[in-house]
Parts: sequence; C-alpha cells; structure tokens
Amino acid sequence: MRLRTRGHDLENERELRALGESHGAIHMFFINGHFCHFYKKGDADSKHSWLFMPIKDQKCLEWKISYNLALEPVVKFYSNLGYDAVLMPIKLENGE
Repeated sequence: MRLRTRGHDLENERELRALGESHGAIHMFFINGHFCHFYKKGDADSKHSWLFMPIKDQKCLEWKISYNLALEPVVKFYSNLGYDAVLMPIKLENGE
C-alpha cells in the first residue's frame, strides 16, 4: 500500500483497529494516509444511516449521524476531489 510512509497514521493501524473495535466500529476511514474517523452501522434512531466518530486530540468524541446509506460514495467523493481516500475494515478476513 503506497500510503505506508513515515508520519502517516497507517503506521498505527493496529492501534487504530483496537480503538475502533472497542467502540463498536466496523470501518476506519483515511484520507491521504491520515486517519479521519470510524464508521459503524446505524439503527432506527439514525434512520439506518451510517454513524461516524471523529477522533480529536487522541480522544473519541461521540457517534454522529453521517447521513450516508452507503460508504462507497464517500470514498468516491473524496477520490474525485483528488484525495487518496481509503476505507478499511476493522476486522480483517484472516481474523486479526
């Protein structure tokens, strides 16, 4: 993956996975190698939109409604703006 360069948040991928999993996240979202926020599926209260949790100053804030029914358009939107947008699952297929 070309984003694995010094100073990028992807160096801390394992720690981010653990943090996201502890908060019930399903995906983590990166732009240009820098972590943006976690995503988890919404419920009836969020009208089944995805929820996201931004991280600021190493603190988890709160889950907020993203108003997105799918995450692929989010990645496509940022990619069309010229950013390197990456959506990664918290749980890997090999169970790590």
